[in-house]
Amino acid sequence: MGTGNSGVGQLALYQKCGFRIVGVDVDFFVRHYDEPIFENGIPCRDMIRMSRDL
Repeated sequence: MGTGNSGVGQLALYQKCGFRIVGVDVDFFVRHYDEPIFENGIPCRDMIRMSRDL
């Protein structure tokens, strides 16, 4: 699964639930969206890939 680099709350929640960062898809949101995305005043550019063992 993944979330944007600017989603501070989402990143914290996923890590509290046991997810770990396993990769970064650099410029994912720049490539796939026509308009810039901002969250928490941070440009959302990269997809943070996360996983958790079940």
